Amino acid sequence: MQSVEKRVEWFVKARYGMFVHFGLYSILGRGEWVMNREQIPPEEYRKLADEFHPDKFDADAICRLAVDAGMAYIVFTTMHHDGFRLYDSDLTDFCSTKTGSKRDFTAEMIAACRKHNLKIGLYHSLNNWYDQPDGAAALEDPALYEKFIENTFHE
Repeated sequence: MQSVEKRVEWFVKARYGMFVHFGLYSILGRGEWVMNREQIPPEEYRKLADEFHPDKFDADAICRLAVDAGMAYIVFTTMHHDGFRLYDSDLTDFCSTKTGSKRDFTAEMIAACRKHNLKIGLYHSLNNWYDQPDGAAALEDPALYEKFIENTFHE
């Protein structure tokens, strides 16, 4: 693996890339913090997962756009604070492969980036409002911390 210094050097030189925020919050159209800001209960927010059918999501087209614009990388949100994973997970059924779309958007994006010779970064929020305890609560209580780690990492 490259040293941290080499990776930072590459990133600084790359200068131009795309950050893709995409998830259940896209249905509501009020930003990725909508669950928190509007105090939508997890059981209510979960209903969006069955409505999530982004048939026009095209990782290849996104990558072509990035290449045509001269970008060197894409950072893709695999899970934002709402806790909905855009990949298959053994930890939960609150993910794109087990709900409405039945697609692994993260795998699609990784494959498209490799095809178009783009570097890929994966953004994954450790603090999520769906799974409890969340990262903030885990910082305050050792027992909650252990539960958070158990819910977050799987061997």
